[in-house]
Amino acid sequence: YAGSGPTLKIEVDARDLPRRLLHSRIQIPCQAGGLKLWYPKWVPGTHGPYGPVHNVGGLRIQTSDGKKLKWQRDELEPFRVECDVPDGVREVTVLLDTICNELAAQAAGYLSFGNNLVGILNWGTCVMYPEGFPCDDIQASLSLRLPGKWQFATALKSESNKDGLATFQTVSLTDLADCPLIAGEHLRTIPLATGPYPPAFQIGRAHV
Repeated sequence: YAGSGPTLKIEVDARDLPRRLLHSRIQIPCQAGGLKLWYPKWVPGTHGPYGPVHNVGGLRIQTSDGKKLKWQRDELEPFRVECDVPDGVREVTVLLDTICNELAAQAAGYLSFGNNLVGILNWGTCVMYPEGFPCDDIQASLSLRLPGKWQFATALKSESNKDGLATFQTVSLTDLADCPLIAGEHLRTIPLATGPYPPAFQIGRAHV
């Protein structure tokens, strides 16, 4: 990787969030040979290795032309999976399905949640990344699809929102994990007067 971490292209499809599902497509640069991928184990808002790997409902790994790659879970580390990358392949695609809405007694601020009108996305629930790089060195180029008519608010800087696909400025994986997103059909963002200080916004319910 020429002295720097890879850039992951992550597209999160939240249109099934009312059905308590998130679908992620993660394009990961790689080299031929053994590849080890991690589901986030330590995430903001926790004090232990509590990444919700038990909420993974589907995992597929394939090449850019759609050829499926066989993978296996590490025998000692449930957050890590391994696969063999064929010669000549420089990128794999991870298709990840995440189940949302744990029981209220188990729910916490680092999980993702949704219903017919509102959703909260914590990116640590819907990404995977390659072993061997600090999260500060891994870059994430994120895009997002939401149910029709939904608006969103996040500390991430938006680049565009066209044809139902919102794209954001590339950030490190560390910063991405620290920038959850809220969304809903009735949501508005109100700029606040901050003078010479960084911009700030208030999130409120849109009038209907």
